[in-house]
Amino acid sequence: MDAGESIEETMLREVLEETGLEVRQYELYSVYSGPRMKYRYPDGNEVVFVMFIFNAKVDLEGRIAEDNNTLIYNDDNQESLTLEFKFIEDINIEDISTVQRPIFEDLKREVINILRT
Repeated sequence: MDAGESIEETMLREVLEETGLEVRQYELYSVYSGPRMKYRYPDGNEVVFVMFIFNAKVDLEGRIAEDNNTLIYNDDNQESLTLEFKFIEDINIEDISTVQRPIFEDLKREVINILRT
């Protein structure tokens, strides 16, 4: 989040920077904080992340590769090397960064409350 940005402005900017897609509509889906979001860096520093998750609609016309799973995007900054769409049940939790695992665990369990700790 850049100084002076709102949560929504950050989300819109990050989606554009990392996917090349412009968000057309969005709504806040959930907010993650608390013990499940605790992370220890290799140097021993501990932090607790706060993550805001949005449902977003984008225009994908002409942006999907022939495999119907991969987003076509040439990221000049190389923040996103490959962008693939997957069904939640096809995602292996062990492949997800530990910081983001609670989000995917809740998606798999269909947890629906907005505040999640």
